[in-house]
This record gives sequence, C-alpha cells and structure tokens, in this order.
Amino acid sequence: MYKVKTKEKVADIEKKKEITKEEKFYWVRVAVAAVSALLGVLVFKLVGWWMFLYMMLLLLGWPFIQSFLIFKLPYQKDKWDWKQILKTGIGGHFFTFMFISTICFTLVSYPAWDDQLSNPADTYDIQIEGNMVYIADGTNGFVILDITNPNHRELMSSYKIDGLNAQKIFVADDIGYLADSNNSILLFDLSDETNPILLSKYQYSNSIASISVQGNLAYVAIGNEGLSILDVSTPSNPSQVGKIDGSISDVVVINNTAYLTDFNEGLKIVNVSDATHPIIMSTLNLEGQMMDLEISDSIIFIAAGEKGMHIVNSSVLDSPQLLGSYNSTANASSIVVNGESAYLSNGEQGISFIDISDLSNPVNITDDKLYNTIGPAYDLAIYNDYLVVADGTKGLTLIYLPEPAAEPDEIVATANKTIPFGWTWGIISLITVTSLVSAIKKREN
Repeated sequence: MYKVKTKEKVADIEKKKEITKEEKFYWVRVAVAAVSALLGVLVFKLVGWWMFLYMMLLLLGWPFIQSFLIFKLPYQKDKWDWKQILKTGIGGHFFTFMFISTICFTLVSYPAWDDQLSNPADTYDIQIEGNMVYIADGTNGFVILDITNPNHRELMSSYKIDGLNAQKIFVADDIGYLADSNNSILLFDLSDETNPILLSKYQYSNSIASISVQGNLAYVAIGNEGLSILDVSTPSNPSQVGKIDGSISDVVVINNTAYLTDFNEGLKIVNVSDATHPIIMSTLNLEGQMMDLEISDSIIFIAAGEKGMHIVNSSVLDSPQLLGSYNSTANASSIVVNGESAYLSNGEQGISFIDISDLSNPVNITDDKLYNTIGPAYDLAIYNDYLVVADGTKGLTLIYLPEPAAEPDEIVATANKTIPFGWTWGIISLITVTSLVSAIKKREN
C-alpha cells in the first residue's frame, strides 16, 4: 500500500508540474502582449493595418519562439502539439494587447481626452499654415493643432471663454481673426502658438460668412450687410475704412483685387487699390446660391449650392467668362482645389471628388456618389497628401488622397478617420482570433 500511495503522489506531483508550466506559459504570453502593445503605440507608433499585422504576427508567431527559447520544450515530431502551444493563452494575449494599446493610445496620443468627453468637437472652419491647423471649434473656441504626424495630432493650445461660439478663422502674419456667432471678430496674437493672446474685438450687426486678409487690411464678408474692409495695422484697434453693398458669402483678395461671391448675384470682381473707395469692376451672374470660392492662377472655382460648382476664367478682370459647371444633386457649401482635382463639401451629404483636368467638362470621379464622412463636412483644406475636413461634432477627419483621379473604392479604402486604431480594428481582430480558435477546436474534435 505504501508503494502504491507513493506512486500516486509522484504522479500527482508530476501533473501539478505540468499544470504549473502551462500557467507560466499563459502568463508569459500575457506579459509579452502588454509590452508589445506599449511598444507598438509609444515606440513604433503603429496605427491601422500596420497595428493589426503587428498584433497578428505576435499572436501567431511568438508562442513558438516562447516554447523553444524560453521554456526550451523538446521538439518531437510525433508528439509535438503545435495547436496546444498556439491555443494556450491566446485569449489573454488578445485581450491584454487590445486593452493596453487602446488605453495607451487614449491617454498618451490624445492627452486631452477628458476634455474631449466634456467638450465634444464642434469644428466649423479650418485653415492650415505649415504643420499647424487653426480651428474655429464652436463652443470649444479657438483651437490650434500640430499635424506633423497626421495620425498623432498634438494640441498646441486652445482659447475658450463663456459665450464664445467660433465659426470662421483666418490667419495671416501671426495674427488670428476669429469670427463668432455673436457677430464679432476677435483678433489674436499668435506669435506663440502655445499661448494665443486676445488683442481686440470688432462688433458687427450681422453674422460673418468669411474673412480674408492682405497686408494691413481685413476683408470681412457679412452676408446681407455686404463686405466690410477693416484697417488692422494696429491689431489692438481695428477700424472700418471701406464697404461694399451686397449679400456677400465669401471673399478672396489677391494683390489689389477682391473676388466676392454674392448669394444672389454670382461673382463680383472688385478693385480695392483704394480701400476707402472700392470699385466693382465686373459682375458675372451665375445659377445657384454662391457659397464659397477658390482661386488657382486666374481660374475661379465656386461652390454654388444646389447647382454644384462653376468654373470661371478671370484673366480679363472686367470680363470674366464661365468655362464650365458641374451639376450636383447635393448642396455644395465649400470647395478646395488640388492640382487637377476639386473637392466639394456638401454638409451632411458628404464630399464630391471632381476631376477638373478639362475645365469645360468637370467630371465626378466617383460616378456622382458622395464620400460620407462621419460628421457634417463644413469646410475643407489640403495638407500634403491629405484632404482635411472640418467634420462638425466629429472634429477633424483626414482622407488620404492617393492619386488625382483615383477610383472610388481606392478613395474609400484609403480613408483615415480621426481614430486610427479603434472599433474597426478591434472587430476585425476579434473575428480573426475567434475564427482561429474555432478552427483549432474543430481539428481537435
């Protein structure tokens, strides 16, 4: 009896050793998952598919490295159980990696996450200068972001006071001009981007639709009140020196010429060489409601509401000529041009991608389909190979632009939203791991 008991105790001890070894294997995998998640986010700065591939490589490859190099398990061809090696700790590895990477990304890459929860984005208008994005962010006020790395944007500063609802922004010569919903323009000193300083405030009686600045003059489109010209040579004390009647929605000033879109009358070209007595040189009546304009050389691109886009040749200032139009089913409110492509913002309806290589016959690249961002696309800008979208409550959205005339699926496939590694990749990862575990169990049965 004694010998039998001894044999049973030895067997129990051996079994416990095996269990202990399996538990160690499990916890080493969990620890490796935590470390690799930290490295992926903080050191390698991986996002999107690269992060997914990195995780899968560790998930499928590391267990075998661990079994041979750390635990030094002997390899016996007939007895080698690769499925058991792969399966042990796979759930713990996946959960730990996803949890650590998500928390790390939230706390480190987006350090203002707590402020974002209590003050969600309200992005209306943007301007990009160098690597900086200047944002009129509604009730969040004036926000400045560094987008040197588009996937890891850095908050430089923000200016927020009670009652401020930022709607429009223009930056020139280290001075920021911010229009709010209270019909006023706030002038900021931006010589230090980490600390914007309010210099002055100029009040109007109507809402401000657009701002353009050249030299010491600011041109302010104020809807039904027309165009106001401010002397801002002393930013702390701006004063109006000129005015043009009309219903002005947008203004761009080049040299001594102001290009205006009038809600009802189309395009106006104005000589502002004498700001106190601006002279309208020409007017071109166009269909639709003029909302926004962009100028490339002497070609003017106009977002015309339900009439889509108009293209105008202004090489002869007193006789502009309509070259072509794009009729959209959406309501175009903002436009930006990049090479032979134009991008039309249609608010809640999304963005139109237009090929303008033939100015007389602009064509929708996406066969009249719209690219829908998560939020309402209020404003657009170009940063390197990205289309930057002021996306309302969803903040800033970046869309990668691979080619001027990319196919629709290529445009959609390369879209890069605000959160590079989030629910999308979590769902894909979960499905992949679940399928892998299910396949292993089926083979075992």
